[in-house]
Amino acid sequence: MRGAAPVGVVTGSGMELERLPDTVEAEVPFAGVPGMPGAHVAGHGGKFLRGTHGGRPLFMQCGRIHLYEGYSPAEVARGVDVMAGWGAETIIFLNAVGGLQPGLKPGDLVACDEVWAWPFLRHAFPPVQRPDLILPGCDHTGPCMWMHGPCYETRAEVDLLRRSGAAVVGMSLVSELVRCRELGVRSAVVCCVANLCGGAEPLSHTHVLENMHAAAARIRNCISGALPAL
Repeated sequence: MRGAAPVGVVTGSGMELERLPDTVEAEVPFAGVPGMPGAHVAGHGGKFLRGTHGGRPLFMQCGRIHLYEGYSPAEVARGVDVMAGWGAETIIFLNAVGGLQPGLKPGDLVACDEVWAWPFLRHAFPPVQRPDLILPGCDHTGPCMWMHGPCYETRAEVDLLRRSGAAVVGMSLVSELVRCRELGVRSAVVCCVANLCGGAEPLSHTHVLENMHAAAARIRNCISGALPAL
């Protein structure tokens, strides 16, 4: 591991992964980084951690910026610029998502091989982004559909998404993956199912945070297991 390139990790809603680094050398609030918007959604910590894991430099972006908050794609992806500037050659993006397909359940981890951009948006994005790496140790592999948010999908949208073949749906990823491609930074995406779409149970952000809190240890173990091979 000596001399291994730094890796970045971006956490999703409610993912309490501060114990992932073995050591933390610095904690940098978003407010202390030029051009970095603040994190205003519950479950997003709004800080960077600089530390190590197994002797390897590890940077963590604790919390996300979202397009639905009114930020531009460049502002949403600002964390990619920050960690790439610190030397990260690979960034793992974590995301809390809704499960679309049969066989998924809350807490399942999905390694995303493609991220699709919902086409009916005011921003023009490439329709498909393919992460460079598929991390081992996940329960499923499949595509994630990215939608703008912040509203949860209607039953009609859920039906359309299922028929499209998407495994999960979330409100992050595309802006960041586009920026990784522009900077030559390798990317990987792991989604954690927070809820099941189209069910009888009403969905809420509080429910998402509760399920992500329960899944934190599994997510942490998955990333810890994958890091040595990156």
